[in-house]
Amino acid sequence: MTVVQGLASLSCAPRPGSASRRSIERRKRRGYAVLAARESRGWSLEECSASSGFSVRQIMAWERGIHGLTLESLSRLARGYGMKHEEVITIVMGGRDEVGSRSGQVR
Repeated sequence: MTVVQGLASLSCAPRPGSASRRSIERRKRRGYAVLAARESRGWSLEECSASSGFSVRQIMAWERGIHGLTLESLSRLARGYGMKHEEVITIVMGGRDEVGSRSGQVR
């Protein structure tokens, strides 16, 4: 075993596949928030695609949590959906359940 391999085994870095469990859950919650924003407007995927400029396939991938949203994509999506600031924050936070009721703490 090399020194690098030894250090890697001691590090706090997550092992491939196991670490992303939290990030996958976060991505799914954010996707659900994107879906909720679309449904609250009563829009179809095609209408969202037309208003935001993203493909139906891409929007579906975000809503299902398959792909994560970049800040640039979220900004463009928010403009297309005509989102309020609070709605964008809800998506960034991964849905309403992420904001704690005490002193605005993020869980």
